[in-house]
Amino acid sequence: MKGVPEIIEDFPKDSDGSAKVALIGMDRSIAAWGILLKYFPSQEDEILPILVHLEQLRKNTEKAFPDDRAFVRPGFDEKLD
Repeated sequence: MKGVPEIIEDFPKDSDGSAKVALIGMDRSIAAWGILLKYFPSQEDEILPILVHLEQLRKNTEKAFPDDRAFVRPGFDEKLD
């Protein structure tokens, strides 16, 4: 069928949606660990490696899935009229 490959290419990739959900989790985890660091500065040696790991994971995910943040999740990211 002519035209089908072009139509399929226009659909967003499911992997971008999965990466977006993972990134949202990473963003929230980084924020939460930042709050813990604020309230427990004596635990900096334990918390900083976790923050560094999460940030590196986020950076690598964004590099591997450059369109993930733009993915529109039906029912979550759609604008309501």
